[in-house]
Amino acid sequence: MKILVCLCALTMACLSLSYTLSAADTADGGDWKLFGRYIEANRMRAFFVQGIYEGALAMNQAKAREVFYYTDYTTLASAVSEFYSDDDDNADIPVTHALYIVSMRMKGKSKDAVDDMIKKFRGGLRLEFLAKQ
Repeated sequence: MKILVCLCALTMACLSLSYTLSAADTADGGDWKLFGRYIEANRMRAFFVQGIYEGALAMNQAKAREVFYYTDYTTLASAVSEFYSDDDDNADIPVTHALYIVSMRMKGKSKDAVDDMIKKFRGGLRLEFLAKQ
């Protein structure tokens, strides 16, 4: 069961990282909150974050390490949950972008830089995190 959940999370994460999908096709704050309906919501969220991170590493390892902060997946998942609970205006921001915001905070980026990026994401900006340059 654990392997199946992890594979599902990895598949969902890879799809959400694809820059060919429209924003409507990516997991966002609403989907993140739906995980809360499950008994082991924190574990599900940690698997989802793990899928995003490992999928990103598989797509472009150097860029993934540059974009995302790495610590244990449960800590990252909790930080993403906090991001979505901070403000209802964050609900439409894709989970990959929320993880980017959380990573900015954990890397010590200034509050102004983080707030500016949140405003851009709320305005519809979508990044192609792992596109090869």
